[in-house]
Amino acid sequence: MGWRPAFLAAALVVGTAAAATGGPDAMPRAEQDYIKAIADARTQFEAARSDAARKGARAGLQIRLHALLGLNHRASDWIGRLRNSGKLFDGRRWVEIEIAPDVTIATWRTDQLDGQYATLLQPGSALAHAVDSAAVGTTVKFSADLIGGRVGSDEDMVKQPQAIARFTAIAPVR
Repeated sequence: MGWRPAFLAAALVVGTAAAATGGPDAMPRAEQDYIKAIADARTQFEAARSDAARKGARAGLQIRLHALLGLNHRASDWIGRLRNSGKLFDGRRWVEIEIAPDVTIATWRTDQLDGQYATLLQPGSALAHAVDSAAVGTTVKFSADLIGGRVGSDEDMVKQPQAIARFTAIAPVR
């Protein structure tokens, strides 16, 4: 087992243990299931011996995530680490939260990509303030509407999936 699968497995174990104790950093069952679906797809992708099988792993992941999240695609009280954030010229902020190695929930990073989706955090908002006051690496609890995903190659979509989100809450875990 390579370091990434081992680290992902450790994230699942830690999240499951925290959920069992009900601590403030408890990973919700939906988040655990989301991460497990990605881990399973990565295993299937790595074992695939053809492009069609790799494409099948990616398609299967998308179907499984849609089934897990239901119609609303809502992440409620998920736990992650602030991986990166930045500001656009007009003060709006983009944010990227990692919930497991190379599994991120993020806003769009540019005005052009954001367009009608309105994922960027508005300057002066409580969400922007929460991100401004947190250092990269800070554990955060967040809620968001998952509105899509970054489209890339089958490999990128399995090995480095990124859900695009409209965040409704972000707070450092204390």
